[in-house]
Amino acid sequence: METIKIYTDGACSGNPGPGGWGAMIVRNDSITELSGGEEHTTNNRMELTAVFMALREIKEACVIDLYSDSKYVIDSLKNGWASGWRKRGWVKSDGKKALNPDLWDMVLDMVNRHEMRYHWVKGHADNPRNNRCDELAVAESKKFILMFCDFCDIQYNEDGKTKADCEKWNQLEYGSQRVSLLHGVDRDNRLFIFARSDDDTDRYYPRFCPECGRKIR
Repeated sequence: METIKIYTDGACSGNPGPGGWGAMIVRNDSITELSGGEEHTTNNRMELTAVFMALREIKEACVIDLYSDSKYVIDSLKNGWASGWRKRGWVKSDGKKALNPDLWDMVLDMVNRHEMRYHWVKGHADNPRNNRCDELAVAESKKFILMFCDFCDIQYNEDGKTKADCEKWNQLEYGSQRVSLLHGVDRDNRLFIFARSDDDTDRYYPRFCPECGRKIR
């Protein structure tokens, strides 16, 4: 059987929040990149979606080396945990509900067609293919992150309007930093301040009121 390498990663801003997934299929001398995202999801769902979408591209039985920095994915497959959850009606050994049964069901059907070998890799480290999948996932997640200027209410996302499109950015002093404020959403879907300093370094300042920009104690 042919041996194929698959690298996957997921990303989510807020968890839950806007998310993305990325995958890379290495087959002989060819590399195929896949990516996508959802407006409201979780990091684990994006990790699983990346695996499913990559496996869906493999039509015939193969030996597949799956690389992921998600222990949730690798351990659950390698140790047979996910198969056990399905046999018990998506109940874990501790009696709690297994999350994401819809995705696990599809992933398990896919992996059962192949001879699978699972490899956990450290995220954001020295594996260039894993890092590339992370780049794809983050880029997809950013397509759903909408923010607007605290002063003129111009909306934008990472692929649309940027700082140059806004003529009236609300500026304030933060220590020695001078930052530009935009609204964002935290993991509880509450508004907070997203700030970009003069050196274009993004920072989050949740202690600022999203309405007036004043510091909240």
